[in-house]
Amino acid sequence: MKTKPLFWAFFLTFFGIPSFGQDLHNGAEILEILDASDISYIINLTKEKFPVIDRSDNLLYNNYYRADPEDPRSVTRYQVSEMGQQNLEKAEKAFSDQEYDKARDFYLDVLKTDPEYYKMLTYIGQTFGIERQWEEAANWYQQAIEANPIDYMSHWFLGDVYAVRGEYETALRLSIYGHILNRNNPRILASVENILKEQKRKYLKINTQPQVQLDSLGPKEVDIRFQEAWLGYALTKAVWDFEPGYAEDMGSSRTRESILEEKECILNLLNTASKKALRKDKGLRLANEAVRAGFLEAYILYEILLPQYPHVALQLPPQNLEVIYDYVIQFRIK
Repeated sequence: MKTKPLFWAFFLTFFGIPSFGQDLHNGAEILEILDASDISYIINLTKEKFPVIDRSDNLLYNNYYRADPEDPRSVTRYQVSEMGQQNLEKAEKAFSDQEYDKARDFYLDVLKTDPEYYKMLTYIGQTFGIERQWEEAANWYQQAIEANPIDYMSHWFLGDVYAVRGEYETALRLSIYGHILNRNNPRILASVENILKEQKRKYLKINTQPQVQLDSLGPKEVDIRFQEAWLGYALTKAVWDFEPGYAEDMGSSRTRESILEEKECILNLLNTASKKALRKDKGLRLANEAVRAGFLEAYILYEILLPQYPHVALQLPPQNLEVIYDYVIQFRIK
């Protein structure tokens, strides 16, 4: 590992850190791995702020359902029969022409040939919502959620119905669920913010993007660039990304999103960041407070994994979604 003398002061902070348990490596162990590596790691401390990545185009579409509503492993892409597709096209034409009664009839025809094409329930609800027939709209959205709990559109639209009724707590819960199920959709977040505004509350916009950049400069050379407080995260991430066999030895595939990887990175981040940095940086303070309150995995999912891989939400068990909801309420809303 290539370093400059300045950095040994930083590295010394790794030693004496207690073990995390769960086979995670603390900072001292990460440093030993890097020091013994055949790869040359070039360490670069920077004061520049890494720009927030715009993920507003990293969206999900309502194309998936759970074949078994209770089993997150049963996520399946919608398929529609030829007859169903023909009726769907007729329905969409009627919808575009604002002939909502006719559109509903064609959506129902789709369900006759393709009863598991649950998003038709959402679409029917939408036609009633446009006509401000709120009770009918709510009934169809609720049916859609019961048939397919990962239908983000029905959560979102049903939340809007409850907001119209002035039932803001229920509206907020539904809208946040829709937001979690399609993490980067700005329109859903706008609905959440509008409901909060009615309650004289607000969604806290905090930059939680890791202030780290790793670049391969060749087969045996890696550039590690980071802000000072992110030392522990940067070095741990480098081990995961570039040390041959490390992820596999940790029981994690590099072809899948890993909570374990981020857990090790975040814990080493918090164990090497100074108290001053934890006080000054809102993103670091949020991470520290969430971990201390027992929301480490919820923090990782909401702040790191779901923005990058929004489809992960579709495969989360109900209890995980509930914990993420609790995290958002407790740490992202004032």
